[in-house]
Amino acid sequence: VNIHGVSCGSVMVAGTTSGKIDLTLTANPNQSKVFGSTDQLFTYTATGFVGGDDVSIITGILTRTTGESVGIYAITKGTIDAGIKYKINFIPANFGITAKAITITADAKSKIYADADPTFTSQITSGALESGDAFSGSLSRVSGESVANYPITVGTVAAGANYSVSFVPSNLAIMPKTLTINVDANQSKTYGASEPTFTYQATGFEGADSRSIIIVSLARAAGETVGDYAINQ
Repeated sequence: VNIHGVSCGSVMVAGTTSGKIDLTLTANPNQSKVFGSTDQLFTYTATGFVGGDDVSIITGILTRTTGESVGIYAITKGTIDAGIKYKINFIPANFGITAKAITITADAKSKIYADADPTFTSQITSGALESGDAFSGSLSRVSGESVANYPITVGTVAAGANYSVSFVPSNLAIMPKTLTINVDANQSKTYGASEPTFTYQATGFEGADSRSIIIVSLARAAGETVGDYAINQ
């Protein structure tokens, strides 16, 4: 450099690269969002300012690699700039998209003994599916066909990797089937004779069930004088 005819050597400012001051900008770790929500403004720390400069001179924003499914995405420098005095050395971090929590609650169901199971249904009781998403699979239940309550289970129901599904069970109640017993007519005995065995016909059995499952006998209204007496269960 020649200043007023005096030849001088070049001058380099200490701590600079190509005449610019090194500024270290570090993306903050552990930044995340829940699937389906809007990205936050990515944060960072910056060191290496000189003079009265501080973070207020930084313009632009950090960005990240594209994707909206649950996973890990790199935070990138984006449009960050600190002006002509600084050269930014960027240290990246990861951004996580976590599964959205959904709670479904099974609807209580019932059926009559020997009938086919109803279709098991449920309601979303916490959270919501994002537009275009849907559940797959079906609910199930604990096996058994006798009269009792059977828990309804989550079965194969799922909403994909972007959701964490919690399940609240309910019961399938199997109710007794009506069996019709018709007492045979014209049953009688002679005054003073022993009581006969009262007979009847039964209809409504299912499967392998038959009259042999009936474990009670008929009785009649009390009385031993000549007359009509009601035969009852």
